[in-house]
Amino acid sequence: LQQQQRVNYLFFGSKTHLMNELFNNKKRAFYHAAAQMAIGELPKQDSVRYLKQRFSESGIHLSNDVADYLLNTASNIPHYIQLLAAEIWQYLINQQTEVTTAIVDVCASQIMVLKHDYYTELFDRQSQSKKQLLQALAISGKAIFSVSYRDAHRLPGAATLQRAIKGLIEDGIVEKIEDDYFLADPFFKRFILMH
Repeated sequence: LQQQQRVNYLFFGSKTHLMNELFNNKKRAFYHAAAQMAIGELPKQDSVRYLKQRFSESGIHLSNDVADYLLNTASNIPHYIQLLAAEIWQYLINQQTEVTTAIVDVCASQIMVLKHDYYTELFDRQSQSKKQLLQALAISGKAIFSVSYRDAHRLPGAATLQRAIKGLIEDGIVEKIEDDYFLADPFFKRFILMH
């Protein structure tokens, strides 16, 4: 999610489409009932400081580099930061006193194990073209409509690809920022890359 912004309604996570639908569709009860505002990522320095403080309260050391790695692993999305940090804390408490990148990876893998059935069902219920697109997006979401991208990932034609990406965005599985597309759940991305 590099240094980009997403549109939210003071909500975080991968439900942007749901919120857009709820407040911007004339047929919905909350049409124009909330102000739409663009908020960027959490400030990394503040997030690092907060994570270090919270871990230190339990006697666990977290370096700046490892905190940054944790944030990147969770795509700097608050819900996933909290989920991963909680998993790391559970893993370390009463055992070790320092977070390492290896521990971040172990805990990210544990989250995938916990959500394995959900991720399997989510992936399996997609059409073949959506599955192919999800696998491609797990690698890169840049220039997805280019011939070279479609050829490299053995994707269907542009019209089928347009329908697939539209459906994935509507389902909240994929998000778009400017011309880049990405999986909304960083742990689902890891799941796809490993399967």
